[in-house]
Amino acid sequence: GEGRDAGSSVSTSPVSGVTDAPMRPREWISERHAALVDLPAAPSEARRGKRAVAIWIDGQGYACEVIGSATRGLIAVQFEDGLQYDVAASDVRILLDEPLFSSVQTLPSLNGRPRLSDGTSPSVGSQRSAVGGGIPCTDNALCGPLQRTVASLRRVWRDDSTPWHVEAGPMDGVFFCRDFLSTEEVCCLRLLLAAHHGWAMYNWGSVGKHAELASVMQRIDFGLPDMTAEGVAAARSAVQPIGDVQYEIISLFEGRLRAAFGSVAWGGPRTSTDPSTASQDRCEGVGTPPPTADELAASATTATATTGPTAGPNMMQFTRIAPGTCLGNHYDRRDKWQEGIASIAWGDDRGHSDERGDPWTLRMEKGVNNKETVDTRLPPGSAYIISGTAQGRTEVCERHCVAHAMCSCCWTHGVWNESAGLTRQSVTLRVYDPDWGRRREQPEAEAQEARGKGEGMAE
Repeated sequence: GEGRDAGSSVSTSPVSGVTDAPMRPREWISERHAALVDLPAAPSEARRGKRAVAIWIDGQGYACEVIGSATRGLIAVQFEDGLQYDVAASDVRILLDEPLFSSVQTLPSLNGRPRLSDGTSPSVGSQRSAVGGGIPCTDNALCGPLQRTVASLRRVWRDDSTPWHVEAGPMDGVFFCRDFLSTEEVCCLRLLLAAHHGWAMYNWGSVGKHAELASVMQRIDFGLPDMTAEGVAAARSAVQPIGDVQYEIISLFEGRLRAAFGSVAWGGPRTSTDPSTASQDRCEGVGTPPPTADELAASATTATATTGPTAGPNMMQFTRIAPGTCLGNHYDRRDKWQEGIASIAWGDDRGHSDERGDPWTLRMEKGVNNKETVDTRLPPGSAYIISGTAQGRTEVCERHCVAHAMCSCCWTHGVWNESAGLTRQSVTLRVYDPDWGRRREQPEAEAQEARGKGEGMAE
């Protein structure tokens, strides 16, 4: 609803006979885009195209549009920022098609019951309270669930000057930071992943000595227009464009990774203006815009085998690995990504001993027949970076293997969540080589790719 509080001195009501004069306390003037708090959406009302207010998982109400009929007590809606979500009918309020009152109302009357300006009482149905008290809401297109979540993340995001403890892994090219995320940051990141739609399921069968563990996960890939998703053997794959919100998320993580890991993270802190501090939250309408897709592509073009501070991640991946499953060991395509792959992980709910979730295992393997296996148990909220032979890029491989061809000198990596009771959520950043696929490889490299097992898995 829309009106004026007590103390306002100018009336905006178009009702005949009302002149511009000081308002009486709590006088109703007009309403716009109003809904009724205690009247949940009925299935017959929830028709495609109807405007509504729906409560999201953060407990806030947001303006939305019904995009699907009610089934199993759920209504499919799309919020102002594009998020599509199935909401319980009890958490949806359909916006009124007609004004709540046809004339000015004064609240309250002497006997405690509301009366219209003509002295009559409104009908029982129209005495229901308008949305705003019981369901906080907004119809600002720049502050939907996704934008509000990013705003919350920025408020709790620790400064990059925080002292970070980084340790070297059990082999060259692996580094860990076990306390990369705070509990407050993890809570916002859970909402962040929930605020995205378009999750795709990837299944690579079973792995393990006795094929006892399913290698399966959900993923969303964000990247440049000509990029294909890692681990997808198709000319076209479901890669979502990097929007303004995704730019901001990349900037936040990139700034902290550079600050924590130093030169390991794409050359370390930038000497010039860092985009992680340049881009501000759109929901608050301040700051300079984040880098454009062209700028990210240009950044990737300057990246070399010895990645320097001018290179930076231009691809982001969200991942969910359910409890009792894993992401089997694999190479991220060896000739597609520049040096340095970073991943940050947490649980989808509080764990038994850590508010950020349950521990998980990073498994590194080397060799073809007699494999060497090294497991590292990492806590929720931790981050790791792999590079060099731990990443297995073509440039560092002794045989210069491409695609996902196996060798005995480089390590594969995998994520094992078999002993956890929670879904492992993560964000992975890579530097995509925009010239990938445009260079003709040497005949031996082509033969190696042909001998490979096809596209693999990715985190």
